[in-house]
Amino acid sequence: MGYRVDAHSDPLDALTAVQSAPDAYDLVLTDQMMPTLTGIGLAERIHDLQPQLPVILVTGYAPTLSSERIETIGIRKLLLKPFSVDALAMIVALVLAEAKLR
Repeated sequence: MGYRVDAHSDPLDALTAVQSAPDAYDLVLTDQMMPTLTGIGLAERIHDLQPQLPVILVTGYAPTLSSERIETIGIRKLLLKPFSVDALAMIVALVLAEAKLR
């Protein structure tokens, strides 16, 4: 899709990468179920570092958080599994466009 991607299999590594170069990232795409830290936990920590950095949370179920809570921790969109590459591309483009407007 033409994006430059920095991939991490451990959410703590992803958090360290954002801490090391916070302005190098335009978007975080994370799964809810990960080792050591959930996607919501990662979103909260990233939001503490970079409140304007949007997060897309991928999940197989809708978390029990309210839409207000999700937005306050920087999650801009939920992407429910299973999803197509087209759906992913559309959500990423939408969130990046919205981030530019903020």
